[in-house]
Amino acid sequence: MRLLSIGRAAALVLAALALACAGARGARRVTSAAELGAPRRFSLPGRGALELRVPAGWEVQDVPASASAPRTIELAPAGRPFVALLSPVENPAAEPGRKDADTAQLLAEVERRKASETAVETEIPLMELVGEAGVHGFWFAVTDRSMEGKTPAPGEYRHLIQGAAAVGTVLLGFTLLDNGPGPQRGQLLALVRTARVVGREAPGGTGEGGTGAGGAEPGEGAAPGGGAEDFEPDPEAETSPLVVHDPARRVSVLVDLPGFSMFKPRLSEDGTGVVVLGQQAETGIVASVILREAPGLDARGCRDEALARIRRALPGIEDVRTSEADGKAMASYALPELHGQQLRQRHAHAFVARDGVCANLHLSKADPTPEDAARFERMLASLRFGESF
Repeated sequence: MRLLSIGRAAALVLAALALACAGARGARRVTSAAELGAPRRFSLPGRGALELRVPAGWEVQDVPASASAPRTIELAPAGRPFVALLSPVENPAAEPGRKDADTAQLLAEVERRKASETAVETEIPLMELVGEAGVHGFWFAVTDRSMEGKTPAPGEYRHLIQGAAAVGTVLLGFTLLDNGPGPQRGQLLALVRTARVVGREAPGGTGEGGTGAGGAEPGEGAAPGGGAEDFEPDPEAETSPLVVHDPARRVSVLVDLPGFSMFKPRLSEDGTGVVVLGQQAETGIVASVILREAPGLDARGCRDEALARIRRALPGIEDVRTSEADGKAMASYALPELHGQQLRQRHAHAFVARDGVCANLHLSKADPTPEDAARFERMLASLRFGESF
């Protein structure tokens, strides 16, 4: 099956978006918004406009929707050494909080499994993409096995990057077809990270983002990444150790997260604590640190209270394990499916408590590998309180 022709790529985008309408290791260099072009707006009738920062030199063709295909924004430079395809559709399942990102993750996972049937790679990690203004998505990269040893003909491409991202209540399917590594890969991911819907109010009306289902705070008991709405990237953050302050209670915690890209701290949804979110591109591990007011609780009480919230938010969790050591209370569990689709996720928490404050380090990973267990253990063990300030 010639998976990487333009026609096949468009069919993959269509299949993913059709699911949404029914309700249902690429380049490591990070491209900054400053390296992209000026914002361009694409009308979304009745819903404002989709704003994209299209790189200089990329020609744009906006193909209207038809009875058999969604609207497609096609981007390619002269000579078409690569082609990017973007399809924005309204997400009828979108709600404030995790629902938008859950749909994007589900669609990216469905397409990843389809692509694995004709890919060279035997392991195809699903990578997370978290950007500005609440953008939250997932993507993967594969090489077409049928193109090995062949010179691609015009309109054929050897490599595919594909995914889906929630941009407000819009689901943005994205595909890149090319024949080798280059800046276009980082540019496409940066284009998606910086996408935004303008001209209408974001879900929830506050711009502050929502909690997870059942009242779980972003990053606490949610699918990988937790709610990342309105988190601002923090490229200057030190992560060895990462220091998280709660100035209202004069408390700080430290945790060693080498290689993580972090987002700036923000207040928790209920205003009683601080939330910090980050991700490690190399492994796909997502981490969050939550400081929460909890008078009278020790580390074990913090864990048990959080587990109760998580069980309400995610009733399908399995293989729950708890332990205590060195003043910490630990918990881990598996989430075997998402919206009825098999999607292995592993979650682990470490809790410490002091002076009426609970600190919760939450790690999560989709499709975990055996090596991830040791990585989790090292990070969880590194959680500790710092000096008060």
